Amino acid sequence: MPQKGTTHIDECTTGTDNCNANAQCTNTPGGFTCACNSGFSGDGVTCVDIDECTAGTDNCNANAQCTNTPGGFTCACNSGFSGDGVTCVDIDECTAGTDNCNANAQCTNTPGGFTCACNSGFSGDGVTCVGT
Repeated sequence: MPQKGTTHIDECTTGTDNCNANAQCTNTPGGFTCACNSGFSGDGVTCVDIDECTAGTDNCNANAQCTNTPGGFTCACNSGFSGDGVTCVDIDECTAGTDNCNANAQCTNTPGGFTCACNSGFSGDGVTCVGT
């Protein structure tokens, strides 16, 4: 409580604090405190972005790519998987018909992809099959 005859200045409201742009200013009697926002570390005057991807503190799926952002991160499923990056499910290209196997080849789903193998009586790489 301010003493009689004194005026309390709210440095946070007046902008006279020295908190970092990535910190929260909290008014206190006779001063203020600074605390870095979530996703940043430091003393509030100096705040540095935490790279959750490098630190391993993200929650991205093992089949997803983590991308650091200021104060956070994003997750995106790798090619051959679908989902939000936290949950990724294998896409069965063979069942979906998105494979490029030859009509004379067998498609086999694999995690994140597929393989093609020419049917008996045909030779090639599975994408191109010629009769033998």
